[in-house]
Amino acid sequence: MTHTTGEPLDAGAASAARQAAVRAAQRCMAQGLRSVPRFYAPVALTSPSVVTRGGPTGTSGTPSNGSPLIELQSAIEAYVAELKAAGRPPESTVVLVKQVIAELDAPPDEADLLRREAVRWTIDAYYAP
Repeated sequence: MTHTTGEPLDAGAASAARQAAVRAAQRCMAQGLRSVPRFYAPVALTSPSVVTRGGPTGTSGTPSNGSPLIELQSAIEAYVAELKAAGRPPESTVVLVKQVIAELDAPPDEADLLRREAVRWTIDAYYAP
């Protein structure tokens, strides 16, 4: 596998990180996050009120610390770090992360919500100091 400059990428590291991101995305869908788009559509899934203490108590599918959504964010950040270290440019890194979400068997509105968050996490992780 090569990127736009023609240099080879470390396919093993990127593949392991990619598979971790795919598994985390699948867990998000399997563990009750199907209600997230209806409940959280007006706010980002990672806003402080959503991820710290999980928002409203007892709400099924509420993202909180240790949630599948936080796991997905961490997995995507690790995947992005591997791709960046291998020399992948930011544009193709975003495309590869979008492909992870596209592999989900999810309703379009839920996949769109996760894709938007994944792109935001990708950009933040790619340009993190």
